[in-house]
Amino acid sequence: MIYALRCNVGHMVDLTQLASNLGVSEGILLIIAAVAIVLGITLAFIGKKLWKRIMSMIGGLLGASLGFVIGLSLGGELAALILTVIGGILGSLLFAKIVEVALAILCGALAFGVVFLLTGSLLAGGIIAVVAFVICFLFVEKVVGILMAIAGALLAGVGLMLLGLGTELAAIVSLVIMVAGAIVQTLFIPDKKKKTAMAPACKNCPGTMVRDAATGGWYCPNCGAIEPVEPTS
Repeated sequence: MIYALRCNVGHMVDLTQLASNLGVSEGILLIIAAVAIVLGITLAFIGKKLWKRIMSMIGGLLGASLGFVIGLSLGGELAALILTVIGGILGSLLFAKIVEVALAILCGALAFGVVFLLTGSLLAGGIIAVVAFVICFLFVEKVVGILMAIAGALLAGVGLMLLGLGTELAAIVSLVIMVAGAIVQTLFIPDKKKKTAMAPACKNCPGTMVRDAATGGWYCPNCGAIEPVEPTS
């Protein structure tokens, strides 16, 4: 019955052949598929809450790659190793500190790459890159939710195909995950910027006040200052 279903949902992945091509056992391949599905669904639905950590990792990878290339060109393997470590640390810290700008830069770079590959025009790529940068920076939380939904859906789809699901059915499931994840992350997970903007600044320290659910007033988790609820007339 399962075999008949598989034959009717499109081209299937031959797990034995794929595992052989990758040089791993079928068991390892199934574990990779399961991890991809779980991670994909997580990113699709709550990736917005994790994106700063993800951007820090991306910054580390980019910094390490840049350091490796520079070190290899300047002084060989030892310099490449040292600059890889330094570049990874600096890239991770930089992206963590300016994560919103970093995401906008990444969006602009990706947009430039796509447009340049399609048109071969540096001018068109530059214009689209600037537009993508501005949009991503102004609507960063919404963009993050949508991007995470897309990335998570693609990752989950790959995992489903590795499990032997038909390509068409895997694509349909991925599309459902992407749409549902984008809706959840853009409509039901509040933007951190809006939450922070609503809270007043503490008068005694640089911290931000937090609402006390018990009293309805504000308190500062940094210095402990309390701001009672103003009486209404």
